[in-house]
Amino acid sequence: YPGLERKVVNAVRARGLERQVRVTSFMPHILETVRAIWPDARLVASVDRRSAEMLGGLGPALDRFLAFGDCCVAVEKALLAPSLAFCLERAGGERLGVWVPNTPDEIGHWMAQPIRQVTTDRPDLALAARARR
Repeated sequence: YPGLERKVVNAVRARGLERQVRVTSFMPHILETVRAIWPDARLVASVDRRSAEMLGGLGPALDRFLAFGDCCVAVEKALLAPSLAFCLERAGGERLGVWVPNTPDEIGHWMAQPIRQVTTDRPDLALAARARR
């Protein structure tokens, strides 16, 4: 989709949502393009097994996305679970997130971890879990 990044940035700006939006992608070149258009964009890199493999493995994928400076790296839960210590060492808890736990137990588990964010399709469950904490 040529030009999609600029269309997204323009739509965000037109609606005054710059402080609310985080742009996310599995592909570094997409985030690089967004950053070139919108230097203050808040970025979230999504990593799953496929995207990690495309970037040479989990370590190189983390490194590539962490090079954006303030980018959070959200790793798919099945990939993050067995590699949490490695990812925390590489990225630090302030730059690491998980996606997409959707059950109360999964959400509670990940909220108890020393990571920055939990991305879920069930914000109702996440808000209830956060209220219980």
